[in-house]
Amino acid sequence: MRMSVGPGGSFIWCATPGNEIFDAKNNKYLYRVEYLNTTSVPQYTEVFKNDDCSLDFSHADMRPSFSAAPHIQEISPVLPDPDFTLDEIELGRKIVEGSLD
Repeated sequence: MRMSVGPGGSFIWCATPGNEIFDAKNNKYLYRVEYLNTTSVPQYTEVFKNDDCSLDFSHADMRPSFSAAPHIQEISPVLPDPDFTLDEIELGRKIVEGSLD
């Protein structure tokens, strides 16, 4: 990730849940980076992955945030209890099909 930040400018990068970047150096997941350019000239900032899969930051004043595990977003809703028993559903199916014995 590379970004140009103007004088007095800043940026915050946040990973979406499950898309954090693994850092092999500290065995953690990068999920946020903050940077404030306090100089009077534009600065190029960079986060890059080395050959050993560790992360490096172009400026010492970049503030990375790590977590021990990736954030897993729960997307499956809790299903409510059914209104009918399996026997009642089977009976209804037989009635619809006309195969009631």
